[in-house]
Formats: sequence, C-alpha cells, structure tokens
Amino acid sequence: MQSQTIVHQLQNQLIKVHAFPYRIEHRLPTVPEYKYLCVSVGWGQIMNLSVAEQAIDHSVAGVVIHDESGQVIAMVRIVGDGAIYSYIQDVVVFPDYQRAGLGTVVLTNLFQFIKATAPEKAFIGLFSVPTAV
Repeated sequence: MQSQTIVHQLQNQLIKVHAFPYRIEHRLPTVPEYKYLCVSVGWGQIMNLSVAEQAIDHSVAGVVIHDESGQVIAMVRIVGDGAIYSYIQDVVVFPDYQRAGLGTVVLTNLFQFIKATAPEKAFIGLFSVPTAV
C-alpha cells in the first residue's frame, strides 16, 4: 500500500532537459512502448519480444518518459523478488534523445522509488554491457 501512494505522488511530473519538456511517469512501460524502445536500440534482434508482456507483468516497478507529443522516449524497470533482491533492467533511451541526460533522469526517478519502498539491507543490482556505461 505504501508504494502505491508514493508512486501516485511522483506521477506526471514535468521536467525540462535541454529546454524540452518531458513527462515522467512512475509505472511500467506498456507492451507496445517496451517493444518500440527495445527495437529502437537494436535489441529486437537479440531479445524474444514475443514474451514481453510476461516479462513486464513480472516486473516490480518502472519509470517511463514521454516527449511533448506523448511518444515514449525512455524507460527503465526493476525485476526481482520485491523484497531483498532487485535488479535494474532495460535502461533504454530512444536514439534521437540519447546523450541528453534522460538515462540519468529515469534512473534518478527509479532510485526515488527504491529509497521509498525497499526494505533495509536490500540488494539493488545492475547488469550492463561495456558500451552502455
């Protein structure tokens, strides 16, 4: 119950990054949003997107960012047991918006959620490829 209240309080924030307003939502991406972003960065060739709905359904939390037109441009999600272990997964920024700080924005917002909801001594992990960091 506590995490739902916190997520509600954080939803629909407006931020400005490089003079463009974006909308941040503390929620998981929809299946179409997830597939769109994964394909945009070339993951469609290495991921089984036919099970995207199942993957999203088993996620703990997420953050998405939309541009002025409402198009999804960034996402991140947490997978894990919802208690002790959580892993940051699928940090994706649409290529046209990369290197503008949106990856930092989705992670910062995700960390707000983690700090507000994770129990003491929780483990938060991140797997990444060398070219992503």
